[in-house]
Formats: sequence, structure tokens, C-alpha cells
Amino acid sequence: GGSTHVAPSAVPLKSKKDTRQVLLAEIASEGERYAASTYGKYLFLSVKESSVGRLTRRIVIFFRRLRIFRLVINILLILLTAVLASAFFVTAIPVLILSAVTTLFAVIFNARSTNRRMAKALHGKHIRVVIPPDHTTLGEDSFLERCAKDMAQDPHTAVIIVSPHLLSPRGLGGHGLYFTARSENAKDAVFLVRKGYYFILKRQVLTKLDPHLTIIF
Repeated sequence: GGSTHVAPSAVPLKSKKDTRQVLLAEIASEGERYAASTYGKYLFLSVKESSVGRLTRRIVIFFRRLRIFRLVINILLILLTAVLASAFFVTAIPVLILSAVTTLFAVIFNARSTNRRMAKALHGKHIRVVIPPDHTTLGEDSFLERCAKDMAQDPHTAVIIVSPHLLSPRGLGGHGLYFTARSENAKDAVFLVRKGYYFILKRQVLTKLDPHLTIIF
């Protein structure tokens, strides 16, 4: 499917060419993670592309290419990177564990029945999956809401928003706590799904109903 990315890069750039290259790299990385067949693989790739993962690769490369005249500089760079990565490491591990537990809860108690409900609601429709940036706060991004509802006005189209929130009930119109999926619009086919459940839904329902589903970053 096609993909677009609307989130601005926070990295200072020197030229428009640099900006395009950074955006393409971000889209490629995001696409690789969401192409994973399971939520576990998504988490693994997320950690791999995080500062902790980059630090680990840097240490490995350092010891492979160890040179005496580079020793001091590389040690200083590694220590600096470790300090910067420590804040992420301390906060990311509990979040990843909580995500895994939440996903397990959804699989055991909700996924099967939600799959049946979603399959019925999505049958015969072209499916568009919208994956907002992780820093997006649903309910405050009116542009995302307008785009989703505009696409869903086509009676042959259903829109699925992958929530960037772990447990927050924030959405684009729907109400109430949910662990797997929630309808955001009674009139149009707009649904909000948890990130962990998305991989189950994609594998067991979406690709079977619409092999050519569109994924928009």
C-alpha cells in the first residue's frame, strides 16, 4: 500500500535535501517495524533502532575496529552515548513490559471476539490503516481526525487508526476504555486499535479481507 509521512523532523538540517533524506529514513524505519508479523518483532525492532540499540552496535563496531590512536576518542563517545541513552533505557524497559502484558491481556480475553466483529465491519471494504507518529496526542490533532473522516465518507472504504497511546482512551470521537479496538464514528467506518492488537488484526483479518490494504504513515 501507499504511505505518506506528515510529522516534521526534529533534527536540525542544513538543506531541503537533508530534510528529505531524514524523512525517507524515518519512513523506511517505521515501515520496517510495522511490517513485522508479530508485536514481539515490532518491539525488538523498536529497541534495535533506539538509542540503546545504536549504542550496542557502536560498542560492537568499536571492538571490531579497535585502534590504539582511536581508543580515547571512542571511549569518550561511548560514555557520552551511554549517558544520553540511560534515560531512555530506564523508562523504555517498563513501558515495553507493560505493553507486552497489555497485549497478552488483549489476546487472551478480547482478540478473538474483536476479530470477528472487525471482520464483519470491514467486509467488502478497501482498508486504509493510518499510523500516526508516536508523539501524536489523539483528540488534539484535528488534521488527523479530518483526514480519517474524509476517507471514511467513501462507503467502500474503512479507516483504521493505530493509537500511539498505551492505555489512554483518547481517540477521534469514540468513548470508553478499550484493549483491542473501538469504533470512533457511528456513521462512518473509522476504528481505533491498540498498537499491540494491530499486528494480530493485520495477520488474521486485514490481509485476508484486503491484500492490497493501504498503510499511511
